[in-house]
Amino acid sequence: MLLKHLLRRKNPPRHHRARPDSAQALPYFILMMFALIGAWAAIINIAKLLQERMMMQNAADNAALAVAQYQARVLNTISYLNNSIGRALAAGAFPALTPIALYNQQYVGHPGDAQCKMPPTLLGLGFESREESRHVAALASLVKTYSEAQKKLVDMYPVVSQLIANEIAGRQQYDSEGNKTGARLAVVSPLKISGLKKNDLKIKYYKTKVYEVSWPPGKHAHVFLPEEHRTDDVSWYYIDNENWFGANRKITVAVVKSQPKGYPVFGRLLGIRFTNPWLVTTAVASAAAYNPRGPSFPLEKNNSTGMSIRTLPIAMTRLNESLQEMSRLAGEVGSIPIIGGALATVAGTLAATVSAIAAVSVTYAMTSSETPIKRHDESANPENNLTGTTLEYGWEAHLVPVGAPLAH
Repeated sequence: MLLKHLLRRKNPPRHHRARPDSAQALPYFILMMFALIGAWAAIINIAKLLQERMMMQNAADNAALAVAQYQARVLNTISYLNNSIGRALAAGAFPALTPIALYNQQYVGHPGDAQCKMPPTLLGLGFESREESRHVAALASLVKTYSEAQKKLVDMYPVVSQLIANEIAGRQQYDSEGNKTGARLAVVSPLKISGLKKNDLKIKYYKTKVYEVSWPPGKHAHVFLPEEHRTDDVSWYYIDNENWFGANRKITVAVVKSQPKGYPVFGRLLGIRFTNPWLVTTAVASAAAYNPRGPSFPLEKNNSTGMSIRTLPIAMTRLNESLQEMSRLAGEVGSIPIIGGALATVAGTLAATVSAIAAVSVTYAMTSSETPIKRHDESANPENNLTGTTLEYGWEAHLVPVGAPLAH
């Protein structure tokens, strides 16, 4: 029995031996690893998509806001140059007899061109005539410089706004080497500042024709007559529809970018190429320039440069002094031998004409709000500070909904 038992343990039955089925779980393990890797890749791809989407929306928002801010700066600058043109023209005067500030762009001269110079005399009798235009020529050149600066700002706006949008959108993201990896392209719409129009009414610049005569015993008189120097069609900007102008400051920027490097994970392995259109990321945003105190531009085409609060007392003082000077000058001209009566009549007629023009011009400048000086002062410099350069208010910018009507 013992021997039989020993023989049985040495050669155990076949059905008690270990079966070779311990590796059956390996295929399941491999499949599970592929599933886990796929899920991990999907999570990375989705996270990358969300990151790209957030980055692109930030790029669109920032680009739209930057372009709107640039437009606001352009509008503020054009408004300030409007004001500068108005003040330059308001400083001009019709140089007939006396310097009266007309605050009107159709008749511009300068009192500096009406300087009295004693003519050379022979036995106390002398006559001289000359033309003076240095001051009014400088004034015309200044106004033209302001106007050309405005036009260049308007002409350059489309290119500069597009460059700003691309620069801001592109630098929303950087790689490890410091290269910009933000949006590749930004498209701005609209590209033009619509609604602004150039005031094309002519500006007549007058030089001064000076006639001086001396006669014994030591008498002297002079007459200053206007003579057209040049005519320009450069002037300030205006708008013809305040509601439409304010409602059309909306700017929309669309940004585009292809998928980032290395995306999607395992894309090459799966045959997904970088040129697939569904892998392009886009975003759209809108912003607007606005001015809560008004458009700062005249709402109609006119000749009046306008008047500010600080120039009103100056205008009234000049008008009073001019009337007194006219009376004095008429008396002096009348005392000239032989031709005195005729010259006194001419002087009186010119004095009446200038007085009428001055009265109408100054009154309109005081009452009309559709002038470059008043519009600028009301919207950008309501305190009417002495320098006239501080923009306490003006055009601003903020983001607005893309599809909704513009409302500030």
